[in-house]
Amino acid sequence: MTTLKGTVTNIQWMNPHAEIDIEVNDTSSKTEKYTVESVSPLGLSRLGWTKDSLKPGDQITVTGNLSKNGTHILRLKKIVFPTGKELTLQNGEDYPSQ
Repeated sequence: MTTLKGTVTNIQWMNPHAEIDIEVNDTSSKTEKYTVESVSPLGLSRLGWTKDSLKPGDQITVTGNLSKNGTHILRLKKIVFPTGKELTLQNGEDYPSQ
């Protein structure tokens, strides 16, 4: 599992997976872009998410599995919102735990 803290730059509310684009500062303060892949919009809506749950500029912390091919894509397992609220997805399934 990898944990990243970054700034939301874009949210794509689309099937089959919603995607959150974030910018993360590495240890040398260089900005790197990551795509955080979530479950479907339907799965997120079951937890009360809407298109307005996140917006560009929000600071979030995400935990998940990085892609094995070295690209900056992370499969979301947990997100911590700016308010401190946490959302945990169960095994990346479209039926997240509440």
